[in-house]
Amino acid sequence: MNLHSEDRGISLAMIGTEDLCRRVAAFIAAQHSDVKLHPGNYAEAWSVFSACRPEAVLIEIGWHYNAKIHTAMRSFLERLRDRSGEEIFIIAALTSPAHLSFGGDLLFAAGNDLTPSRLLNAFVAVAPSHMPSLPSLPAQVLDVLICLRHDLERRRTGKPPLPPLGTPGWAQSMADPQSRALWMRWLPRYASYTNENPIIIGETGTGKTNLAYAMHLLAGLPGRFVSITPRDFSSSELVQGELFGAVEGAYTGAVDKWGLVKSAEKLALHQLR
Repeated sequence: MNLHSEDRGISLAMIGTEDLCRRVAAFIAAQHSDVKLHPGNYAEAWSVFSACRPEAVLIEIGWHYNAKIHTAMRSFLERLRDRSGEEIFIIAALTSPAHLSFGGDLLFAAGNDLTPSRLLNAFVAVAPSHMPSLPSLPAQVLDVLICLRHDLERRRTGKPPLPPLGTPGWAQSMADPQSRALWMRWLPRYASYTNENPIIIGETGTGKTNLAYAMHLLAGLPGRFVSITPRDFSSSELVQGELFGAVEGAYTGAVDKWGLVKSAEKLALHQLR
């Protein structure tokens, strides 16, 4: 696995224990990749970021992580978002299952609702001992960076960056490599084919609308996303009226109205102006 890029490698700031930084650095170096690593402890987080201006930041949630550190790290991540927006890619690395609640807290804006915090882009965790087939944590970090490399190349063509976890149109969880590869590497690639008409097939509740919305966002096209949930599509007239509009009297019960296609098109033209 090589992260070589024609322009430059990826710069990653690792904030956590010396042990994690050393293990991740050794694994990545063994892959002959061009990742520039900038380790630091929790107290050094902002100075490390300011000195190296990385594309990605990794925060370890390990055995020595506590409420005081968590408050400082949440403040640090909020400052990162305020300063760099969605251009900075933030990874949470859970090395202590006992502190999973801290990782969960970083996903939400407040403890009493499910509004996404927009603080995290990816979540990696130490594989349980009874699941030896799962990749090691350093391997998961490298997998995330490979996906990030593809996204950075996509951004250079003018496309928007990948949105944070939990936001509308994005995956609610990317804890396994296959999900990360789909949502971070392949879906953005499909979204770049803006002259094609994709068909998304799946059972009810599998996330087809969510996936379609993600493609709409990543394509970077103007206009709003329009989702249709068929209700009374018992005749071709009703289908045409819902999609393309109707005039009063065109068919039984018809009234003057904009169709969904025309509404989206009108909004897109307005935004272009």
